[in-house]
Amino acid sequence: MSFLLLWPSKEVYAEKAKLLEADIYYYKDHLIFVTGDIRKWYSSIQAVYASFLTNASYITVSWTSFKVWKHLKLMRSNMSTQTREIHRQMTKALIMQV
Repeated sequence: MSFLLLWPSKEVYAEKAKLLEADIYYYKDHLIFVTGDIRKWYSSIQAVYASFLTNASYITVSWTSFKVWKHLKLMRSNMSTQTREIHRQMTKALIMQV
């Protein structure tokens, strides 16, 4: 359903094109932009879906990182400082990728 947001109606496209053309800082040679109208029901559904996916990703990474941290805390005596540092770096990388 993502194509619906990328291809709005001609009326919406024309309205947004006029706004961008009136902007003095917008690059004038090529009109390159994607518009969408949040007032349309399918655009609202897409926005909610994108928010859901983002939040689900953050929750998953946070939950799994917490569980791994909790387990590694119990095994702290068996781990080297390098292992702890690698885990910390991997957790940061996962959070940044989300």
